Amino acid sequence: RLYGIATNVEPRFYGSYYEDGRQGRPDVEYMVTPRIVVDLSIVNTDPGHPPGYNANLKAEEKLKRHDAAVKAGGGVFVPFVMETSGFLHYGGMEVIRGLARHVVPYQRPFFVADLKRALAISLVRELIRAVEAATAKHVDSAV
Repeated sequence: RLYGIATNVEPRFYGSYYEDGRQGRPDVEYMVTPRIVVDLSIVNTDPGHPPGYNANLKAEEKLKRHDAAVKAGGGVFVPFVMETSGFLHYGGMEVIRGLARHVVPYQRPFFVADLKRALAISLVRELIRAVEAATAKHVDSAV
């Protein structure tokens, strides 16, 4: 909202378009033309696979879940998936570039930098939670 892009968190509008009867809800709808609708996830990096492997799997899962319903509702769905290693699925950069086109031109570099900073902070928070959970589990098993 800071850059003038209105958002709708967990939009219910698309719920009736899900074919499986579940009232699905993506995470965020950006009120631009066309509406950009995203579902966000941070997934663990799999050391046995190349960077992006788990992000791609999660993105495919999200596309199957939300794409048709969002299209039917007149929006464009883009999965926004990041791995704990910092790998950002190409959909995430698509969203950032797509939203940047709706920002006043001189503000675009600041907009992109602010979004990337927010992503980095979110990733660090998620990593801290994972370390705390692993530490707590280790302490509990040692007692």
